[in-house]
Amino acid sequence: RAIEQFELALRLDASRASTYSNLGSALFTLGEEEAARGDDASGTIDRAIEQYDEAIRLDPEVATAYFNRGNAHMQEPKLAAAMQDYTQAVEIDPAYAAAYHNRGKAREALGDLDAAFTDYERAIAADPNDALAYRSCGLALVKKGAFAQAIRDFNRAIELKPNAADLHYNRGVALHLTADIAGAIRDYSRAIELDSRFAMAYFNRARLLTAKGELNAALGDARTSLTLASEGRPSSRFNL
Repeated sequence: RAIEQFELALRLDASRASTYSNLGSALFTLGEEEAARGDDASGTIDRAIEQYDEAIRLDPEVATAYFNRGNAHMQEPKLAAAMQDYTQAVEIDPAYAAAYHNRGKAREALGDLDAAFTDYERAIAADPNDALAYRSCGLALVKKGAFAQAIRDFNRAIELKPNAADLHYNRGVALHLTADIAGAIRDYSRAIELDSRFAMAYFNRARLLTAKGELNAALGDARTSLTLASEGRPSSRFNL
C-alpha cells in the first residue's frame, strides 16, 4: 500500500518534505474512502493533517502542501482553517486556480457568497479552462438570482466538459427558473442520458412534464426518481 511505502521511506529519511506531503495525500484519500462508506474518517484525516504540518515545517514555501492541508480541513470541516491554508497557497502561487476555487467553496459554506463568487472568478482568470470553476460561478449566480449570467457560465462549463451530467442538470435548473420549460426538459433529459440514475433530474423533469399535461411520462419519471432516492442515490449539489 502507498501509506506503508511512504512510512517506510520516512523511516529511512525523515528530512524530505515531499514524502510527508505524499503520505498526507495517501491518508487523505483513505479518509475520503472511509467517509464515502459512512465510516468515521476523523482519525485518518487528523493523521493526514499531521503529515502536511510536518511537510510545511520542513519547507514552508510549497503551495501544494497548504492546498492539500486546506482540503483536509474542509473534510473535517474546519472552514476557517481551510480558508487560511488556501490563502497561503495563493500567496505563494498567485496562479493557483484550484486554491482560489476551494477557498471560494469555504467562503460560500461560511455564508459569504459575494467573496466566494470573487474567488471563483479568480480561479477562472487563472485557468480559463476550469469547468468546475465555471459551474461554481453558475451556481453562485443562481443563488443571487442572476439566471442569464448563470446560464452563460454553465454553457462554458458544458463546452469544456460536454459529458458531465451535473452540468446539464445545473443549466436545466437555471432554465427552469427562467420558465424556459423546453430548454430545461432538454437539459434534464441530457443529464439522464449521461447518468441514468440521476434521481433529481427525473424528479424535476416530472414536475415540468406535469405542468405540460404529459401525465403518463411525468408519472414514470416520478416513480423512477422515488426508486433511485430510496436506494440512496445522491442528488446534485444544487436543485430546485
